[in-house]
Amino acid sequence: MVFYILAFIAVIANIIMDEIRFHWKDTFGLFIKEGTKLEQWMNPSKSWTNKYISSNKVFTFIFSTILVWTTDFWHFLKAIILFCVFSIYLIITEPSIHFLQYIIEIIVLGIMWFTAYETINGIFKSICDGIKRRKNKDNN
Repeated sequence: MVFYILAFIAVIANIIMDEIRFHWKDTFGLFIKEGTKLEQWMNPSKSWTNKYISSNKVFTFIFSTILVWTTDFWHFLKAIILFCVFSIYLIITEPSIHFLQYIIEIIVLGIMWFTAYETINGIFKSICDGIKRRKNKDNN
């Protein structure tokens, strides 16, 4: 039963992510007052700046990577989806683990996801930056 509840929560979180990203004004924008702190946290067209809370590069790194789920609603929902997916995986593959081991394995899966994401995203951005520099050089 827990498996189905987690899957349902993940689906709902995914739907909300799509709605706030692509249909903000027609959904949540109808209920969330413009210019409020709640809108600043929930509206993806504004909340993406929340991770840059300081000119301090260390804080920017921490809030744009490890703690990005705290900076805006979209990333919070993504963290919920990942937690649900990781939990479903553990329920299927290791149904009799102890609670503490479950927590440790969720953290390990999260670290693995974070590491893979940041590595692949960094490579992709480097490639794109190189292409952009080459195009700019060719245009000048």
